[in-house]
Amino acid sequence: MARRRGRHRRGDPGKPYRIGEWPDDSLGKLSVILAHHFGGTPWAWRNEASELDWGTAIGLLEQEMERMEEAEHGA
Repeated sequence: MARRRGRHRRGDPGKPYRIGEWPDDSLGKLSVILAHHFGGTPWAWRNEASELDWGTAIGLLEQEMERMEEAEHGA
């Protein structure tokens, strides 16, 4: 059975539109990060999580970033 070649191999430019992204400063993008890191779905983080959930998760991410920076700088 012959393999099908992808569009990029045939010179086809693909879809004429670009897939959108959440703006950097939006809760949508942050909800994707939280879902990736802590589980769940971005939709659930935006619609079902409480302010305490958001605050706790963001606090944990900040602590992890600080630990990573300290390890990187040898502190």
